[in-house]
Amino acid sequence: MPPIRLTYSLLMIAALVACSLMLRRSQARLPLPAWQKLAIGLAAFCGAMIGAKLPFVLSDWEGLRSGSAWLSDGKTIMCGIVGGYFGVEIIKWALEIRVKTGDTFAAPVAIAVAIGRVACFHGGCCYGTPTSLPWGCQFPLAPDDLPRHPT
Repeated sequence: MPPIRLTYSLLMIAALVACSLMLRRSQARLPLPAWQKLAIGLAAFCGAMIGAKLPFVLSDWEGLRSGSAWLSDGKTIMCGIVGGYFGVEIIKWALEIRVKTGDTFAAPVAIAVAIGRVACFHGGCCYGTPTSLPWGCQFPLAPDDLPRHPT
């Protein structure tokens, strides 16, 4: 099991809380009952989590068989956004919701991604290419000790 990095974990929780609060506020104007709004939010979260992990799980066949691939490090924001989209569309189809909801996710997801990127910087898990520029940082999980562009 990967080590728990406190700053990373706290910032990711902050991203989730900020997104949830903003989503609740932005969905207030939707003509839907509260339970449907909650279902849409939960479907977005579950879809995003599955989508973010899926590329890493599928590339680790041994971990997929043992179940450890789901617990390992590795997520991708692009697949997370796509997974969240599909989660919302599936639940809207299942509940026969015809109201457009996409705009209510724009700002909350942007804030969550921004906070999540700060979490990744503090976690040291996401690093760029080597650089000699003054903003280069050393990342503990990089394969070498070279300063790298923050991502």
